Amino acid sequence: MQFQLALVTGASSGIGEALARLLASKSIPLILHGRNEEKLHALAAEFADRVSVTTIATPLERRESLLKTIREQAPDLVINNAGYTLYGNAGNHPTQDEMKILEVNGAAPLEITLEAAKALLRKKKSGIILNVSSILGDFPSPGTSIYGASKAFVKSFSINLDYELAPHGIRVLVSSPGQVVTALAARAAKKERVTRKGPLLSPEFAAQQIWWQIEKQKAVHIFDWRYRWGTWITTHLLPKWFVKKVIRKWIQSREI
Repeated sequence: MQFQLALVTGASSGIGEALARLLASKSIPLILHGRNEEKLHALAAEFADRVSVTTIATPLERRESLLKTIREQAPDLVINNAGYTLYGNAGNHPTQDEMKILEVNGAAPLEITLEAAKALLRKKKSGIILNVSSILGDFPSPGTSIYGASKAFVKSFSINLDYELAPHGIRVLVSSPGQVVTALAARAAKKERVTRKGPLLSPEFAAQQIWWQIEKQKAVHIFDWRYRWGTWITTHLLPKWFVKKVIRKWIQSREI
């Protein structure tokens, strides 16, 4: 499928930045959304000799300009990648901060998905919308419970909308990566860096996996193979009390 215009949210760092570079290398015109205006402009300048780039630097909580662009330009590839989380028990954070997780990770990708689909339907175009979830959306995640719940929501609505929209030539795919080395975890822990246990994935590897999924139009993709096996074992074989204990320890270890 040859894409005419791609939108990537959370494009100023991590997986989003890696996706922007990958798509630019394939000469796909870009709309890059993120919070860091300086970084977005730097990426646009870097890609200027290859593709046209529109940048939108706003928080997802204030996304009207992004939605307006989607309605007007109807990108035929949309990647909802931006995310937000906090570490620690829910009672340790202000409620408004926990609600922000649902807004950024749940409400925003849902609204973007719906507006993108409606824009494509109006213009009678086919397209792909890919939403980035997480393996933490597949099982209990104490220590980052609201984040896990938000990612479970993303996975659920993506699967359901895919069934509804596929007959119209619009696919809604969902990626569930394992631990990716990004700034998101460091911000959540309020640290400059985070020490992790378990298999680590680079943003570039994640971007390649997402592109592979887009090319194959695979509805759900958990990566890499270690996380696919781990997720299956966790959800089918291990007792829930043991899973909760292991995940809580894992979340608590994600600190310096």
